[in-house]
Amino acid sequence: MNASYVYGAEESRIYKQDGASGYRFANYNDMVLGEHPGTSGSALGSWRLYVPGIGIDDRIAMVDMSGSTATAVHYYMPNRIGSVIGMVNTAGVLTDQYLYSPMA
Repeated sequence: MNASYVYGAEESRIYKQDGASGYRFANYNDMVLGEHPGTSGSALGSWRLYVPGIGIDDRIAMVDMSGSTATAVHYYMPNRIGSVIGMVNTAGVLTDQYLYSPMA
């Protein structure tokens, strides 16, 4: 499946078209802070909020939202060099795991 992107001023991603689905992005400087399925005039239903850390591309948590209510919170688990190796939910249960292989 191919995706196409629309970039705004300062090269920040503002929209993604992925097949029949579209996603809008909310940015601050170079960091994506949120994403919302739909076009610019669509209602705010389900969306995702990213809680930034102090570094470049550093994220602490991902919050799934329905309107203004948080429905799920996932925390990023970095390794000692800062690469995300997993995500845990509020109960501390591993929900996602990421593996990296060496570059050839």
